[in-house]
Amino acid sequence: MKDIKILGAIAVIFLVVAIGVVFYISKQNSDSVANNDDEETMNESMQDDATEPEDDSLDEEAMEDTQEETNSDTTVNDLFADTRNAQRSSDVLQILNAVTQYLSNDGNSIKDFGGILDCSIRQTIIGGGQGEGFVNLTKFLVPDYIVAIPQDPSVGSDFDSGYTICAEQDGKVTINAPYVEGEGEIKVTR
Repeated sequence: MKDIKILGAIAVIFLVVAIGVVFYISKQNSDSVANNDDEETMNESMQDDATEPEDDSLDEEAMEDTQEETNSDTTVNDLFADTRNAQRSSDVLQILNAVTQYLSNDGNSIKDFGGILDCSIRQTIIGGGQGEGFVNLTKFLVPDYIVAIPQDPSVGSDFDSGYTICAEQDGKVTINAPYVEGEGEIKVTR
């Protein structure tokens, strides 16, 4: 139980640090864009006195500025996605650790959870939903093995945590984060 609490505390600390890094980088990018805009405005006003009349069409320099701002926004969005994916990785590990600890106790079995499907068939949704395709792990794992069932940072709810579970043919358990952002997948098997 102490290990679960320690893992949970480490995950929270990691998330807070990751969010801090994202905000720091975001601030640095916005300051950089603001400084560039100030310099360009000053240079343009100094050149206005001695140059030709302004052209109403969008010049190459303005297009580059627009592209640079778009790249900054994309980078910030990517960082937020990376932070959410890091949280998903932490969450699936916490769930798998709790399930593994539960199963390691004498008399406990994967069948206790109910309708967990074979991974070759389909993933079972972890959450409070009822019926086929859902499993409520809360009554088995909380509070003895995990403080609470984690929820996906983008789509998780009490009804559907945003994570899935399935049983492998060799008896192992797989926890999956199907709402990963970007390339790749987040899943753990033990």
